[in-house]
Amino acid sequence: MVNKKIIKKKILLLGAFAVGKTSLVSQYLTGFFSEKYLSTIGVNIKSKTIETDNAILNLIIWDIADIVTHHNIPDTYLDTSHGLLLVYDLTRPETFDRIVEEHKGFLEKVPHIPKIIIGNKIDLVEDIELLEKTFSLNELTNIYTSAKTGENVKTAFDLLADSFMNDDE
Repeated sequence: MVNKKIIKKKILLLGAFAVGKTSLVSQYLTGFFSEKYLSTIGVNIKSKTIETDNAILNLIIWDIADIVTHHNIPDTYLDTSHGLLLVYDLTRPETFDRIVEEHKGFLEKVPHIPKIIIGNKIDLVEDIELLEKTFSLNELTNIYTSAKTGENVKTAFDLLADSFMNDDE
């Protein structure tokens, strides 16, 4: 039996209310989506273990309430963070504007950790032009998801997980 390296990484999910952060986590961990909206209060912490040929990756996923921004995030949330998923709602352009500001703020606070922008609710968008206008942060990995259908949800988390595996090789 080969001894596998155990890697623990903490991911923060941030974004405005009702962009689908909790639903993305639920879809990723269980394949389940609920139409019921429950606002996150504080932080909801979940974990997922991914096993590869060489390592066991333990993702600690922090689903953070919408009131937390780069202006008021506790240092304790950031101190041991390894990646950010910045989530916005494709049907509400103002939520993208918030992500642009969050990205700028987090570049100052934690420039060294990977950041991915997730445009969620692709299942509700018919206008591809709207999609093309949203991604102006070219230096980031951008991905469209649907927490409802599961489209690209695993891909978004896996992109971040892959960056952790590559860092630790």
